[in-house]
Amino acid sequence: MRWRMAELFELADTGRRDRLGNRVTERRSLGRVRARAAPWTQTAAAEEGNGYLACDLTLVTTAALATVRRAALVRFPATGGDARAYEVVQVSDVGRRRAVHCARQKGEMA
Repeated sequence: MRWRMAELFELADTGRRDRLGNRVTERRSLGRVRARAAPWTQTAAAEEGNGYLACDLTLVTTAALATVRRAALVRFPATGGDARAYEVVQVSDVGRRRAVHCARQKGEMA
């Protein structure tokens, strides 16, 4: 499996509120990290040729746990025409690596 670059984003509070009284947040980059898509099953599967971009996915990264826990959004891969936006659903610490469970977001991430 190949390591690719993913970009993590947090939703930071701006201190403002909208007309309904909800807090206004803005997307801030936490930086780029090395990540790769985890296989769907316990059997061996080649990642090449299957981008895992059409549905939810689990990413494995070596980034620090504190950084990954702050993330609310992920762009994977970080560059290229096939980059997709994912919402972070859950973060698990699995020893030297972190598992980031993501749900696919509709639309494009600028």
